Amino acid sequence: MKKKVQQLAMYTFAKTHAAVQKLKTDKKGTPSIETVAIIALVALAIFGNLEGLGQAVSNIFGSLTSKLNATIK
Repeated sequence: MKKKVQQLAMYTFAKTHAAVQKLKTDKKGTPSIETVAIIALVALAIFGNLEGLGQAVSNIFGSLTSKLNATIK
């Protein structure tokens, strides 16, 4: 089972890598304007949501800590 998962992961990585390489460059071998714009927009979306994600993780750990402290006492 573990071998099948590894093979599937390698296959998926290879296909994704090939697709990214195909999109990443235009015929001159340089990144196209559209590709750079898409990458920039995705980065902005990710960074814009990191603060909310950090707060959510902090809330979860705070809740777990409170519950564990209440259980131990």
